[in-house]
Amino acid sequence: MFVCLKNIFANDNLDNILLQEYAELSSEAKDVYRYVAAIQSLGGFVHRQLIMRIQGISGTGLDALLGQLDGIVNEYTIDDRKGIFGWCTRHDVIAEVIAKWKFSDQDELFELLENLIDGLNPSERIEMETAIAIATNDGGIARLTDLSRQIVLFHRLIDTIPAHRTPRRRLVRLYIKNDRLNDADNAIAMAERSIGNDPVIMRHKAVLTLRKSEVTPGIEENDRKAMLLDAEGIIRRCISQYESDLYSYRTLGEIGLALASKYGDFSAIDDAIDALLDFERINGDPEIQAVRRRLEGQLRSIGDGAVPVVLEDGEVEAGLVDI
Repeated sequence: MFVCLKNIFANDNLDNILLQEYAELSSEAKDVYRYVAAIQSLGGFVHRQLIMRIQGISGTGLDALLGQLDGIVNEYTIDDRKGIFGWCTRHDVIAEVIAKWKFSDQDELFELLENLIDGLNPSERIEMETAIAIATNDGGIARLTDLSRQIVLFHRLIDTIPAHRTPRRRLVRLYIKNDRLNDADNAIAMAERSIGNDPVIMRHKAVLTLRKSEVTPGIEENDRKAMLLDAEGIIRRCISQYESDLYSYRTLGEIGLALASKYGDFSAIDDAIDALLDFERINGDPEIQAVRRRLEGQLRSIGDGAVPVVLEDGEVEAGLVDI
């Protein structure tokens, strides 16, 4: 009933129903409830052993605690052979409400994510999925407003799952979006040494080189052009080495627009549009057409002045999109 009302009216006043229920629980039950809700809301898998591990709950008091949470936190079997039992709230919407209000404080949210990362066992598949959710979900690291804290947690996540590509991709993306270009360079070098060739890292490398051509102070114009040509070469190698990919074609298009508007070189933008046309015939995804038309519109506007390399959603550089 709560979820139906929330979907119909989208009113935060309805949250008071859950907050009043929460207030009636013991302090131990409150902590378990909010941790389960927070991990569930960010797309992770919650299970009994994980909560016991990160909150230091002993097995002796577990039954009493679950009794207090009867009807609020449900337990289900994930792997009977291994004795892994999942925990979840009654609905994802309810989990999001509890996480929103009970981790509104940034210090508490940082502590939650820190404890969660430190308590993960990446040898378990479901905990690996939780690790990836921390990196990618809006309720994870992205919910923190402090850039330095985001960076700290990405590094801790990389230390926890060093062979996984996603946290490394996200860290590079974060650096580029915040113009921490030297840090992005170092993160890319570390990623290449640790995980080898990767299409997303290569695409980010092209975007980073494009960004350097735009903001590096005190260099000659021919150096800026050389950087753009280097960026073009990187993304062309990425396209040739990996399967057809919307984001790589879009990155080629953004680099091509910069070359066309600044130096009258239309080869890259023309190739990007042609590649998107071919990809559109094969794939049929309407987003491909939208990207192509956006690039064509920006190409037409070159005669009117400089072309901004900005997407419709306000996010700079196409290559910052992760898959």
